[in-house]
Amino acid sequence: MSKIKILIATILGILIVSIALVFSGILPVLAQGSILVTLTDEETGKPIGRIDEGYVRVMLGGQDQGYLTDNGELKIEDVTAGNHELVLIIPHYGEKRQFVDVGSGQTVSANIVVDMPNPIFEVTVSCDTGWTLFDEYGDLTVTLTNRGNVASSSTCVLVIVHTEDDTSTPVATHMLDFPSLVPREDGGISHTMSWRCNEFVWGPKEIISVVVFDGWPYAPQNEQVVTELSIPSSLATEIGYSIGNYLKNNPDKVVETVVKACVSWFG
Repeated sequence: MSKIKILIATILGILIVSIALVFSGILPVLAQGSILVTLTDEETGKPIGRIDEGYVRVMLGGQDQGYLTDNGELKIEDVTAGNHELVLIIPHYGEKRQFVDVGSGQTVSANIVVDMPNPIFEVTVSCDTGWTLFDEYGDLTVTLTNRGNVASSSTCVLVIVHTEDDTSTPVATHMLDFPSLVPREDGGISHTMSWRCNEFVWGPKEIISVVVFDGWPYAPQNEQVVTELSIPSSLATEIGYSIGNYLKNNPDKVVETVVKACVSWFG
């Protein structure tokens, strides 16, 4: 019995001495760590924080840690040393899971990259030409369909008209504003907008090009010009160069990210 009393007294003595050493600063407390979480889009490199009206929620070990900031980051303090499962709940994307190993007193970076979904536009352009007493005109129709997996935002189309004998400078331009386009697979419908261009001229043929802009923040910039019809490659190259110069020299026309540009009709 006396041995048990001695053992208990010894344990209590060790605890008392340890507590005294901790408070005196001689024996440091086992330090906790922290995690700096960042989230970026793979294609654009943009930080992901606020998406539409929602934010990215952060979970650590099943515990809610709040939301990423607009800059796509969050520092989680007072994390117990060890291996933890980090879960990001991303609007329009879903969950992204990653394990993070945190050392005592360390700040660990968890730089997470995801490929955010994007709208993908199918473009159809048609043109009916006609004549009045004084000039030639073209009734241009542009139809957009979203074949992607997220709705578009602030979508618009810049129509650019060149003549065959002068591909350096457009003879007319016009902006068509489209509504937000729901993906076709989610029940979205195609939208059509029209414009009568009175700048058609007698003689040379007109080349109709369109540039699709969209405000979805993770749509990658696309500088490639797609040729929809069989025209000489040299002419398509000239038109593509002209479109690029026009956008560069008219930054007020570049209202959002260029997601598609195409030469679509040769009439």
